[in-house]
Amino acid sequence: MGQFLRYMSVILLRLVIVLVVLTGLSYVGLLLYLNFNDWPELIASKSQREWGRKVMIAGPIYTGFNPNSPRLIFSDITIGPGKEDKITVHAESGVMMLHDIYTIFRSHDQIKKVVVTLELNGVSVNEKPVGTSKLNIVYEQKKWRVDPFEIGIGKGGITGTAQMEKDRFDMKAVAADVDFGSFLDEEEAVLNAEMTVTSGLTEEGTTLMSVKPLEIRYAGGGFSGAVTADKQQMKMTGTLSDIDYLKLAEKSEQLREVLSPEVREALSGKLSGDILWQHAREGEEQAHLQIAPLRIKAAAGSFSGACSYNEEVLHLKGELQDVDYGRFFEEVDGKLDADLDLSAAYAAPGALTGKVVIRAGKGSIQGNVIDLWSGDLVTALQNTTIGKNTPFSCAVGVFTVADGIATGPMVLDTEKTVIHGRGSINLIAQSYDLTFYPQPKQKQEGAMNLAAPLRITGPWESPEIAPETTGMIMKLGGMLTGSNLGEMPVAPAGKDFCAALLEGEKAAGQ
Repeated sequence: MGQFLRYMSVILLRLVIVLVVLTGLSYVGLLLYLNFNDWPELIASKSQREWGRKVMIAGPIYTGFNPNSPRLIFSDITIGPGKEDKITVHAESGVMMLHDIYTIFRSHDQIKKVVVTLELNGVSVNEKPVGTSKLNIVYEQKKWRVDPFEIGIGKGGITGTAQMEKDRFDMKAVAADVDFGSFLDEEEAVLNAEMTVTSGLTEEGTTLMSVKPLEIRYAGGGFSGAVTADKQQMKMTGTLSDIDYLKLAEKSEQLREVLSPEVREALSGKLSGDILWQHAREGEEQAHLQIAPLRIKAAAGSFSGACSYNEEVLHLKGELQDVDYGRFFEEVDGKLDADLDLSAAYAAPGALTGKVVIRAGKGSIQGNVIDLWSGDLVTALQNTTIGKNTPFSCAVGVFTVADGIATGPMVLDTEKTVIHGRGSINLIAQSYDLTFYPQPKQKQEGAMNLAAPLRITGPWESPEIAPETTGMIMKLGGMLTGSNLGEMPVAPAGKDFCAALLEGEKAAGQ
């Protein structure tokens, strides 16, 4: 805004100079000898040199005079990007009118007040339509001010006043129902705010900004709070409510490729929480973000906890509740809870660390291959339930995560079988290295136990499943010799294996 006002002041000074030079000339002489179309080149070179932002007038410039308020009418105006931004402003047409021409007939020291109105029509920013802008520019007592300015944006707009004096710039503005959705390619993004800015226009000058109250309606929800800033830092505090977080996440091309339609539907939901964001500019730039409490309600479950980002480390801690994991995997059905405590370094995507504890209640697995795998030979030969689902009473996994690899014990408890597992899941390479050990809960007298450990390795999409070599050799040796060599211990009936694993891990961690 400061650069824009300085640009406008130069345009105004040019106009004043021309009018003073032409004092006493008749209208006929003015129209015969003055060619305003020589101005665009001068304006473009001067604005680029003075403010690093080129102002180009591609259309014709002509005059509209009356005895008291002469005006310049021009078209196809472009204000190019600056050194620190990529913002380009374009207007289809504009009118600059000088109020009370007689005020400039005095000497420079005697000029007390000059008022110029600038109106721009068909304004767009970065090729996104904005509307009409109107500024009342006043020079009085060696000070410039814009009192008032009006910028129409959609059905709303921004109104306010601004003042520039030597190396100081002040502004007060109110944004009412400003729809900036077109700039974000969104259907709706509405802003309401009251803003004050005080800025020094030199490198050593200070900048103070306050936007309070601030209300944004975006992504199906909203934000209410405040933003403050000075030369050292910018700070935002407030409350997020009912934000469609998946809509925001899908702006990332990588996430769009990963999320299938089924996963999108399962994850669809709303995010709410209290947010604190700080960005420090002093010395080395630092950013800090915290959303606490953080609440997410999705179609497949919910999350409550906290999220923070500090010194390039993202930390997520909280609890998943009633997650319907059957919406992600066709082979299983049921719900789970999980405790999450994870940290990830932004500069090293693989440096994911922390702990995850998964607790699943009653559910089912397609087919009855688990009971056949861990049963004895007699049970397998007599089984007539092939194709039916296998219900389980609980499942638990306790994982420690380091460098993107989750390692830890697991247990699955069905009516006939308990399966213990251990190994690693590589979250970065998306691969398994797991070994599962089945234990039948009941064993018939004299029957041969078919249970042998299985190892699962390879990528998530197509893992290899094969008998674990050592366990299989021990199992075959026991069967050939008639001994119990290689037998897994038979679990006592009725024992809650999931609770036992959780209690054991909790005791080990203390």
